[in-house]
Amino acid sequence: MSMTEPTTAEEVRQRIREVRARRAGQQFYERPHRPVMEVILAEEAAPIKQLKLENRHDILLVATPGRGTALARYCIDYIANHYAVSAKDVISHKRTAPIVRVRQIAIYVIQRVTKQSLGRIGQTFGGRDHSTIFHSVHKVADLIEKNSAVRSEIEFLIEAIGQEIKGIQ
Repeated sequence: MSMTEPTTAEEVRQRIREVRARRAGQQFYERPHRPVMEVILAEEAAPIKQLKLENRHDILLVATPGRGTALARYCIDYIANHYAVSAKDVISHKRTAPIVRVRQIAIYVIQRVTKQSLGRIGQTFGGRDHSTIFHSVHKVADLIEKNSAVRSEIEFLIEAIGQEIKGIQ
């Protein structure tokens, strides 16, 4: 990777591919003559914000983590703490029953509190598909219908998180 700042759209794409390859632990390979639409995080874009792109195929989208993401992370931390598990485990792909139950409850609460799309919630939970998030939401909704103790616990979590969020704003 070159140490100079990128000056052309192609250099920007090259830098992005190099960073992504390093993150994934893979060997970098080049794809010449292929129009690319890149989506990068804001912290990766800091040195290249002033870059003027040369043509309409050189599109650079900068994804900044939004307020909904911060609220979702806060909900995950709050719920993980409530159930005495780590937030890292809640987001992970572990399938042990206690972790799965807490994850499903967190997904349900986040959907209720933040009103984010299922796809966006899936991204927060380690890139899970929207259909997985849909399943979790409906699984917890069925639990709420059948079990009043679960209903009151989830209502408590939604209300407590709502009060915390109002206190922060």
